[in-house]
Amino acid sequence: LSQRVWANLILLVLCYTCVFASTTLMIGGAALATLSVGGDSSNAPVAQGVFFVGAAAVSIFTAPLFDRLGRRFGFAVGSCIGIVGGCIGMGGIFASSTALVILSAFPTGMATGVGLHLRFAAMEVVREEVKPFAMTLVLSGGCIAAFLGPESQLATTGIFGENLEYFGLFMMIVIFNAVGAILVLFVKFPAEEDDSTEDLETVEEDGVMRV
Repeated sequence: LSQRVWANLILLVLCYTCVFASTTLMIGGAALATLSVGGDSSNAPVAQGVFFVGAAAVSIFTAPLFDRLGRRFGFAVGSCIGIVGGCIGMGGIFASSTALVILSAFPTGMATGVGLHLRFAAMEVVREEVKPFAMTLVLSGGCIAAFLGPESQLATTGIFGENLEYFGLFMMIVIFNAVGAILVLFVKFPAEEDDSTEDLETVEEDGVMRV
């Protein structure tokens, strides 16, 4: 693999890590955040349900999103939606609003739904025979996120005071999505490049560019 391909794959791994670090924060902390702002045990799990509804609902729009904006900006928009979710959650914690905390889960879920496609995007930046490796490598970002998400929640819980105990959780959701949005802009998707690549082998089969 060329240096450019490796750079693309590493960037996609980091983007996938950011997506699922945000996911683990929401799934692991949403119920606790709901309780911390006055929600009772009956509605504490609702945010998790809303998260999965958002992740499923966005599948309706992902194909048109990528067709219109391309891979790079499509994924960036997905991360920006996650930033909105994190900001809503921060507002919910600050205002002690159960409704806002629960609502924040929907756009955060949408961001995850878009980010799931990163594993398929990895196969677009490599040659045919390397595609299984590329997908597996990007999926390994989820293993990193399994530690990074919970550890960041632990590190930020309570740092803004008892009344804002889970403010840091949503702040980290914003940060992870912001980092992911920036990183994905540096990924070079062959189909979006105007000029021919210098260090990648490009083959056209059935009208589809394969690298």
